[in-house]
Amino acid sequence: MNKNLLILHLESLNSLNYKMNPELFPVVKELEKQCIVFDRYYSTATSTLMVIGDLLYGGMKQYECCDSLDTVPKEYCYSSSLFDNLKE
Repeated sequence: MNKNLLILHLESLNSLNYKMNPELFPVVKELEKQCIVFDRYYSTATSTLMVIGDLLYGGMKQYECCDSLDTVPKEYCYSSSLFDNLKE
């Protein structure tokens, strides 16, 4: 059996606004009905690049210092990531 993981990152949308205005997100609300939803992940990241770093590399060193994808460090700054934690 294949398992799929869908990570939906909604830039600049906080949880309260999302929950108070469900009519603005009909597709996401429909997806939630068909999935197991983990809605307690919070990131202090202030940009999409930072969230990618937090999820995929387990820390802020990979993308936090970058202002574009052109300035990403060539060496991976890796720590325990979301995917490592899901494996466990």
